[in-house]
Amino acid sequence: MKTGIDPARDSVSGGLRAPPRALVAWACLILAACGGTSEEGPGPAEGGSDIEAVVTPDATVTDSLAVGALNDDLVPAQLTADVGIYLLDTTSPRYVERMSPDEVLRRFGVAKEIFAGVGVQLRLRFVRFVRLTPEVLEIPANVMAGEPGGRVDGLYDKSRQQRSTLSPQAEAVFEAIIEPDSLNDRTVYLVGMEDVLMAWFRQEDDGSWTLQSDPTNALSFPSYTLEDRIPRRLRGVITIQNIFHTQKIVAHEIGHKLINVSHEYRDIAPEHEVQAEGGLMVYGEGTEIPAGAEGRWHLERLLRSPYLYRIGPDGRRQYNPDYRESGHYADPIYADSIVGSLVVR
Repeated sequence: MKTGIDPARDSVSGGLRAPPRALVAWACLILAACGGTSEEGPGPAEGGSDIEAVVTPDATVTDSLAVGALNDDLVPAQLTADVGIYLLDTTSPRYVERMSPDEVLRRFGVAKEIFAGVGVQLRLRFVRFVRLTPEVLEIPANVMAGEPGGRVDGLYDKSRQQRSTLSPQAEAVFEAIIEPDSLNDRTVYLVGMEDVLMAWFRQEDDGSWTLQSDPTNALSFPSYTLEDRIPRRLRGVITIQNIFHTQKIVAHEIGHKLINVSHEYRDIAPEHEVQAEGGLMVYGEGTEIPAGAEGRWHLERLLRSPYLYRIGPDGRRQYNPDYRESGHYADPIYADSIVGSLVVR
């Protein structure tokens, strides 16, 4: 990425989907694209079409915000996740209306409080504004390398069969925006976009599957769907298209990334969308990250996330072990912290 400024580098010290249509689908399985009825602000645009030609984007950092004060509460020995935020420098009315920088930071603060409640800190590395090629303000998120076979039971099995892959245009945009860094693959990146279209399979009455695409409010690109079908340095990316969608939008999306689960909570099995109260990983304003088998091991999975680290006595980051396979739901790093078992391996 080109820089119009020279922001100081940080140091250790210093899928919400659009409202569902009346059909049988599991869109949020694909990329944890989350949606529902907007709390405030406009929702995703209706319809939309995939971008066929890959545009080589140009991205230039034009400004940044001081974030040091937001990290004053960090404790070196506590588990921590690094977060970087890229927001667009654009006059696009749609983006400006839905992506207020003040609201992004406020909802990041909400996320900090939620995760701090279970012993995990969120450290904000930077907030940077990026001028992006206008033609790529709307991008397709993913393409499918496979499709579900018949009536497969289990959301995570379906995910492994469909083999969702980062789209070439999304890869080009993220490569342009996210600056090369030795910590790329261990950092969560919140990237503001105008529109991101998600490909998903709809199951017909006869059991067959139809591929279609819809706009989203946010996408978390979690490992349980993409696995290793995303460049390693981009694996921490999350896009936000409508910060007004819900108070917990940032926390919910980071939850998809760090806990590596879909929409599920206690006795609610994973589904493409779940409207319920109580849990961070379902729709509603609940924020609980429950533990144990009755909580579907959410806390245990969070604490094993490869994105988490502690600062050791020598001042260096000591990261959790990385995924041992591809980062799917039942990756061996989770040991027994899974519900059921995957048929498709």
